[in-house]
Order: sequence, then C-alpha cells, then structure tokens
Amino acid sequence: MKNFFLVVALCASAVAQTPTSSWKQIESKATGVRLYVHQKPQRNGGVVTGWQKLVQPNGDMVLMLSQCDCRSKRFRLLAEVVVSNGDAFPGNSVFLPNGTTTTPWTSIGEDSPGEQIFVEQCRVK
Repeated sequence: MKNFFLVVALCASAVAQTPTSSWKQIESKATGVRLYVHQKPQRNGGVVTGWQKLVQPNGDMVLMLSQCDCRSKRFRLLAEVVVSNGDAFPGNSVFLPNGTTTTPWTSIGEDSPGEQIFVEQCRVK
C-alpha cells in the first residue's frame, strides 16, 4: 500500500505540472473554484480512467484519479491527492494522500460535476 501512495503522489506531481493545454476547464464557480479534466484519459473497453483537478483561488488543488463506466453511466474515485500552494505549508508544495480506498461505483447525477466529467471522459475514443 505504501508503494501505491508513492506512485499516486509521483503521478499526481507529473499531472499537476503538465501544460495548461493538456487540461480542459469544465466548470467555474462564483467562489473562484475551477474544475478541469485532463484531455488524455485512458480507455479500456467501456471504462475510462482519467485525472481531474479542482483548483482553489489561492492555487491549492485537489487532483483526483477516477474511472467512468461509459456504458452504465457510473463513476468511482481511485485516488485523491491534495496539493498545497504554500498557504498551509509556506515555501513548499506538499502532497498528502487523502484517502486510500477506491470508492464503490455510483450512479452519476443529472447536472452534476460528475456528469460533466463523465461527458468529457467518455467522449474520448
């Protein structure tokens, strides 16, 4: 399990630093919080695995690795990593595992952020 955390942290670091053109903004709240999806998810049959990031106005972000079941319109979270821009830890970007268990498959609600992620990720061929 320790190796899993290391792999997720290293992947999240690489994903967080990919060029802006690799990300597509799919939502922006009045609070300044923005939701992005990485534009190169991986497809395996009807299941798509991809990264999303939720960016706070101060630059802090949550990187999420999730799967969408494109045939059954279901979603599950595989990993989540919090990246601090320095407000919580001055001078450092810190990766903190924020959970260790894959969530169960859940139905995607209408007009939800999950539905926006589903639409974008399941569009990939």
